[in-house]
Amino acid sequence: MTYSTTIDTFVAGIPCQVGVIAFSFDYDEAGTFIECEYDVLDRRGRKAPWLARKVNPAMHAALLNEIEHYMTAEFNEYFGD
Repeated sequence: MTYSTTIDTFVAGIPCQVGVIAFSFDYDEAGTFIECEYDVLDRRGRKAPWLARKVNPAMHAALLNEIEHYMTAEFNEYFGD
């Protein structure tokens, strides 16, 4: 699979990567709405379903936050602030 980007991170204290498949965000009255699809990968970039099963709701929210910050920084670097 081809990912738009891969980000080094940790899941349950285990070093890994997340491969971002799709990412978009929008703003509405309630705040920022983020839509993101990702795969949890091992450090070599292979899908790691055993590690993805360790992602709980709090960890999922943290990963989305990390992806949002990374993608926003990339956007700002490319297009300027």
